Amino acid sequence: MRVTAVVLARMGSTRLPGKMLLPFAGSTVVGAALARISACERVHDVVLATSTAPADDPLAAQAEALGIDVFRGSEDDVVGRMVGAVASRPVAPDAIVRMCCDNPLVMPSIVDQGLDLLEGTGADLVTPFEHGTLPFGMGAVCMTTECLGRIDRMAT
Repeated sequence: MRVTAVVLARMGSTRLPGKMLLPFAGSTVVGAALARISACERVHDVVLATSTAPADDPLAAQAEALGIDVFRGSEDDVVGRMVGAVASRPVAPDAIVRMCCDNPLVMPSIVDQGLDLLEGTGADLVTPFEHGTLPFGMGAVCMTTECLGRIDRMAT
C-alpha cells in the first residue's frame, strides 16, 4: 500500500499568531511536525499542504529547505487542499495520512499502526482517537484515497 502524508499548516492562528514558526524541539513547530511524520516507516512521501496566502510563504520555504514537497491551495477549503496535495504526487497513493501541524508530537509508531489497521481491516478511515484512548495530538487520521475523494464529493 503506497502512503502519502499530507501535513496541513497555515500561519493564520488568531490565538497564537505565528505559532507554526515558533521554536519547538530544536526546530520550529512545522519543522518538528514534518520530521515526526517523515519518521513513519509506512509513509512513502510527505507533502506540506498550505494556502496560497502570502502569509504562508515562510511555511513553504521551511518545508522546501527540509526537502519536503509543498502544495499550495485554498485557504478556506481544507479538503480541496488535501485533494490537490494528493493529486500533485508523482505516484498516486492508495492511502493518506492527514496530519495537522498543530499536533507536532505525532508518534510515528501510532501512525504506522493506524496504517496497518487500515490495510488489514479494509476500513475507509482509521483514527486512534475515536474513543479517547490516547492523548490528543499523538496520531493522525489514516484513510484510503477513495475515502478522501468521497469526502470531497460530499463536502459542502
